[in-house]
Amino acid sequence: GEYDTSDPRYILYTRSERNIEINDAIRNKAREIVGSETNPHKQAQMIYEHIITTYPYSHVPHMSLDAKTPKVAESTHMFITGHGDCGTQSMLFSAFCRSLGIPARATGGYQMILQDAPSPHFWAEYYLTGYGWVPVDPTVAEGAEWFDIPEEDRIAFKKYYGTNIDPARLVIQKNVDATVEPDYPDDAAVFRLVRQYPVILSDASMQDMEFLAMGGFRINLVAKN
Repeated sequence: GEYDTSDPRYILYTRSERNIEINDAIRNKAREIVGSETNPHKQAQMIYEHIITTYPYSHVPHMSLDAKTPKVAESTHMFITGHGDCGTQSMLFSAFCRSLGIPARATGGYQMILQDAPSPHFWAEYYLTGYGWVPVDPTVAEGAEWFDIPEEDRIAFKKYYGTNIDPARLVIQKNVDATVEPDYPDDAAVFRLVRQYPVILSDASMQDMEFLAMGGFRINLVAKN
């Protein structure tokens, strides 16, 4: 189906934002990746394959990005450096898609495969008219390379996470650039990049309240029949 380019949601998820940045370099690379393909689903799948084969997972120290001048978007950081974590992989995927007019977003929350220790995680989604949001998880897909498994299982595993997601997820937000309410000042000593923990600001404390919040936030799972 055709996209309704006047829809506010289409406009939101195809524009350049703070962490998912569209620039000429991103746009040109995306066009190179998809070549003559015009089907948005196939284009997104080609971008997904490019991400998992080109940008290996690496835990990026997010605080360093705020120290850079000028500020660098996470998607651009990965595009330039060639590495990043789950959020960065998902944001670059989204930037590539958006540059081609495919609505995309980086979704974040918790991965609960290990129920005794849920861990924060990011993945991505792209939108297809008539189908809705299609999830992709480049990071988990790359995990197929970390284990000694038969090649056919490795291929199937990667293919699965190109259009599916496992059910062990807790979604906290669907847009890394969503507005925090109440908003916090641009010069506040907090991680501006992504939100996976509560925000705490204090004008009086000599301690880093944001850092302390990260260590004190927990997700508890309760089994129900």
